[in-house]
Amino acid sequence: MKNENKSLYENNRSTPHNVKTIEKDRAFFGAYLNSAHHNLFIVLTHINDTFIGKGGVGNEGQLLQLHLFKVLSGEERVDKSILQSIYRRLNRYFPFLKWMVNQELRRALKKNERQNIIVSDEHIKTYGEILQKLTKQLWNYRNRFSHFLCPKQLQAKDLIHLLNGAFDAARNTIQERFNYSPEEVKHLVRLGAKGKEAKGFRYSFLEKTHGDTPELSKIGLIFFTTLFLQKREANLFLKKIRGFKKD
Repeated sequence: MKNENKSLYENNRSTPHNVKTIEKDRAFFGAYLNSAHHNLFIVLTHINDTFIGKGGVGNEGQLLQLHLFKVLSGEERVDKSILQSIYRRLNRYFPFLKWMVNQELRRALKKNERQNIIVSDEHIKTYGEILQKLTKQLWNYRNRFSHFLCPKQLQAKDLIHLLNGAFDAARNTIQERFNYSPEEVKHLVRLGAKGKEAKGFRYSFLEKTHGDTPELSKIGLIFFTTLFLQKREANLFLKKIRGFKKD
């Protein structure tokens, strides 16, 4: 006997009749953003409880108050072995963080080299700063789509910069892992000859608006959401969006 109690997103196949769009299906995107934030909450509270053992939080809205962020920022000192364990665990659950951190450290190094300053190892602190930004923005977008509690525009400049770094690193990783030729990943190359986003690039995370506030594009929101979804959830999510999964 077939199981009739499949989830809302498993029952329907990806056909032109049920393709989801941000404009018409805010609840669909809200559901997956909610799931993404819940996954983040589970992982961070687990790391906090395992390696720090204090300063937990009772609900998802308090996630930024987690003691883990105080440790990562250097506000509270812990043994270096604990920091290394936290570092490894974050990399395990969120491998894209390492790409974002390396990008930020390279940028800081270039800036400080011009000032003849030697940069010390700031990996853990940078992890904390980036994780804090991602957590805040994920909560904001989750609230915007699930509860309509956020302003129409969200300042996304820093988020877009971080997501671009993760996207570029992911492309390089995939090319190396599967031995793809440059031609096979050409459509994923974001930057042109002058170091700016190539004209006609299909996957831009920056919404082209007339205002001064950088907005996250639809493709950017999709990419951001999938970073915090489990593999099965991400597959179900992308199945419903034109241009991604096909049966």
